[in-house]
Amino acid sequence: MLSSSVLHAPLSDETGYRIFAGDQKKKNPTSPSPLVMAVMADECSKPTGSGFLSSFQVTMIYRLFLATCLVGAVFSQNEVSEFENPTDCGNKANDWKPCIERKIADQVFGACCERFVPPECRGLCIYETHPIEARVILMHTIQPSRCRLYKYLAGVVHCAAQTHDNTECCTDMGVDEAGPTCANLCRPQQNPRTFWGARSLRKDLVQCLAKWDQIMTCNLSGLRARKIIKDPSASSA
Repeated sequence: MLSSSVLHAPLSDETGYRIFAGDQKKKNPTSPSPLVMAVMADECSKPTGSGFLSSFQVTMIYRLFLATCLVGAVFSQNEVSEFENPTDCGNKANDWKPCIERKIADQVFGACCERFVPPECRGLCIYETHPIEARVILMHTIQPSRCRLYKYLAGVVHCAAQTHDNTECCTDMGVDEAGPTCANLCRPQQNPRTFWGARSLRKDLVQCLAKWDQIMTCNLSGLRARKIIKDPSASSA
């Protein structure tokens, strides 16, 4: 039985949290993997004293093949979408209405920023979608807190987008009107620790901050909750 739940996924690699994303599906390995096929071909090409495979080689190849087929059968019987993909939110037809509660989304955003962003910049790590409040947050973070945006803005937007590219939403909301590079703030970054300037934020990105509320609206709309498999034995207990 499937139940929907927002889960805090572990940090999987240098790109950060893998908590939310768009629709993704687990691969169904119904045939031997390339690695197994390569091992089989390599073993079959090795000569032996008698000109045939040894019994040990045959046994190992057979076991690899059998194990791969077994894993494929298990996945084919339990194939599920890793993330929810609701139709009543997170798209243009619904005005990019968020699919995740703001309070929970902010917690996820903040947790990611703890890894990539220093304390003086974490005031930006909330999904503030109100125009006036978004500007106030920017001013308070840049001026009193002395957040060096050229160093850490990439990390902030990376955590805001999680693993989902929200360029379509940002284009629809006119973010690119502020500049052609502004769409970069609407998607995850290949390197969240990239500097966006030398001693200050690049001018082409400074003008994007005028659209900060729309950028946060789109990044929030891209979040999706994970699906989890509920243990039948636990529910019957």
